[in-house]
Amino acid sequence: MAARGQWEDQQAIPREWTWESLATHVRREDMAPATGFGDCDYGYLWWLPREKGPEWEGAFLAAGNYGQFLLVLPAAGSVIAHRALVDRPLAR
Repeated sequence: MAARGQWEDQQAIPREWTWESLATHVRREDMAPATGFGDCDYGYLWWLPREKGPEWEGAFLAAGNYGQFLLVLPAAGSVIAHRALVDRPLAR
């Protein structure tokens, strides 16, 4: 996804789908108060941060159970993954 569906010399995911999945489909204001991940809109399967600044251009993230987290910052050429199990009752 960071390379818009391209892996090495192959287009593994249609480029058009990557753009569609990273477009805003649900705005934060239209979500229930307890829904959502911070101040993010939602695409298809991805949270879309509203952070300001050039490094946040095109950013998207995913958040899973037990503290799993993926943040992609294409403008900074960075992908940050946190996949450690957070096994504390208050962390769930």
